[in-house]
Amino acid sequence: MIQARSVTAADNGKILVLHVTSRFSFYLDGKTHPLGDLESSVQATSLLGYISNGSILGPQCYPIMYEAVQQGKALVQVKDFKLTIIVDDTLPQSTFPLH
Repeated sequence: MIQARSVTAADNGKILVLHVTSRFSFYLDGKTHPLGDLESSVQATSLLGYISNGSILGPQCYPIMYEAVQQGKALVQVKDFKLTIIVDDTLPQSTFPLH
C-alpha cells in the first residue's frame, strides 16, 4: 500500500511545495528508477534529509522517506523522472496526491 504522503512515478514533471520539517516518501520502482540515482540527486540539492525510520525495508529500498531541512528550490531527477521541490514556509504546501 502506498503511503498518503508519497511521491510516485505518476508525479513526474510536477512541483512539490514543502515547509521546513515536512516529511514525505518517494515510492518508485527500483528497476526503472534506481535508488542510488535518487540518493545522488537528493544529496545534490541539500534541501532534504534522509529519515531512517521512514524507510520500511531499510535505506537501500523504496519507499524512502525524506524531510525538508532548509528553504530553497531544486530539481530531483532519476533517469526520466523529474520532480521540482520548493521548500518555502511562506507558500501553501502541496497536497497529496500531487496535481
